[in-house]
Order: sequence, then C-alpha cells, then structure tokens
Amino acid sequence: MHLQRAILRLLISVVLMLSISSIATANECLAYAHKSVEQNSRNLFNQCGFHGSQWSSDFNRWNTECNSMSGRDRRHRLQMREGFLSQCPTVAYSGAGRNYQRKLSLALLKAVQEGSLRRTELLVQAGANLSAQPQWLPASPLYTAIKSKSYHLVRFLLRNGAKSHLLANGEMNMLSLLLQSQDTNYAMFEFLLQNGANPNLLGKQADVDYPLVIAAAKGDFRSADLLLRYKADPNLYLGRSALQLAVEQDHYPLSRALIQRGANPNLGIGGKRCDGIMALDLAFRNAQERVVDLLMDNHALAQRECH
Repeated sequence: MHLQRAILRLLISVVLMLSISSIATANECLAYAHKSVEQNSRNLFNQCGFHGSQWSSDFNRWNTECNSMSGRDRRHRLQMREGFLSQCPTVAYSGAGRNYQRKLSLALLKAVQEGSLRRTELLVQAGANLSAQPQWLPASPLYTAIKSKSYHLVRFLLRNGAKSHLLANGEMNMLSLLLQSQDTNYAMFEFLLQNGANPNLLGKQADVDYPLVIAAAKGDFRSADLLLRYKADPNLYLGRSALQLAVEQDHYPLSRALIQRGANPNLGIGGKRCDGIMALDLAFRNAQERVVDLLMDNHALAQRECH
C-alpha cells in the first residue's frame, strides 16, 4: 500500500513538472515570437534591410518554430539578429510618429531615392501601400524612380501596384518626365503606357504641357506614334497644338499621323477654333507642298479665312 502511494505521488510530481515545463516553454515561445517580430520591424526601418529566413513579421511562424528549438538556440538566434541590427541603427522618420503605414511609406521613398531594390522589396512585402499618394508624402516613389532613371525599380513598383497617375504636388505626367530626357527610353516609355499611364493627363500643379505636345515639339515621331496608339488626344494642349509644332518643323509623317488620329487643323490658342495663327499659316511659311496639301485635303483654313 505504501509503495502504491509513493508511486502515485511520484507520477503526480512528474505530471506537475511537465505541466510547469510546458507552461514555461509556451511563455518563452511567446516572448521569442514577439522579440523576433520587433527585430524585423527595426530591420525594415534601417539602412541595411537584411534579407533571408531570419527576418519576418509572421508572429505565428516564430511561435511555431520555437516549439522545436532549445532555449540555447532561441537565445543564439535573437543575439545573432541583434548583432546585425547594431551595425545599422534605426532611421528616424520625422512626422511619422507611431503610424506604422506612414513609416513604411517614408522608408519606401527613401529606399527608392537611394536606388535600393532590396529594401524596396522588403518594404512592399511588409505592406507599404503603393496604390496611394498621401498629401504628406513629399514625392511619388514611382516618379522618383523614373526621374533617377532607376528603371529596375520602376518595373518592380508598377508590377506591385504603383499607379502612374498618383503624383505629389509639382510633379508632371510621368510620360512627360521621360520625354524631357535628351534621349527617350522608348522601352520604359511603352512599359508605362502598357501599365496604364494616361497620356491625356497633366501633372499636379506643374506647368508642363501634355506628353503628345512635348513629343511633337521634339519632332519625336516614335514617342508621338506610341502616344497616339494609346489614345492620346491630339487636340489637348496648353499653348500650341502638336499639329502646329509638327507643321512648323515640316514633319510630314508626324503631321499625317496627327491628322489621321483626329487633330483639328483649325484650332488655335487655348484649343479655340480660329483663334490666332492656324496650322495652314505655319505650313505656308515653313513647310513643303506635301504638308500644305495634307492640311488642305483635311479642310484646313488660314487665319484670314477662318471665322
């Protein structure tokens, strides 16, 4: 009888010890998971942006993984990550406060400004919102990438939801931005159009004309032809029309393409009919006979005839 009681007490003690051990392990795993997520958050907002399986914001993943680890392994992993983080102090983003999404957006813009595809990828994976351009964000990440000619970043941002019509104050249409380069990157230009860039939008508080007008002013037939194929309106302009600019350069292929896509030869200042000098007047002064004939065949009028 005494032996049975002793065995029972021993079994109860073992069960209690296992329960206490299990509770301790569960608490340790929760602490490990919380610390791992916190370390990854710091990793997102530093200058290094470490990659790999040791960096994740997935709390459940860390908690599950912990169950198969010894206490020594947990301490080693945490210390290892802490050592990496100590090499790259966290960057403070002024104005972000505790707003996590705002910090992500500011960190993303900084990563793009520095041309870091790796950090950009990390921040997008962490949830940085590419489909919005809040007023407090000083520049569009996509616009910034185009301006700095970081075309690998442009492709990544567009493929992950960035929108070319989302602009900060003072930014022009992104197509116009590309056209302002001395040598237009036609592959990137078409890639923007394929991904929804609108050729009929102006910039945001930027005094820059429509992309088609800029292309015509450069005599850039290839860009103009692409824009027309993507439904650019040849009758939208701020100063002088694309047709007037093409005629003035005696650019017959461009003039013909514009006429074929609906350019009105009798529009003048501000898009008003018969207001100011007409395309035909410019043709008489600057162009050869075939441009004059093209305009007259399409009912173009000179200023003195137009009313």
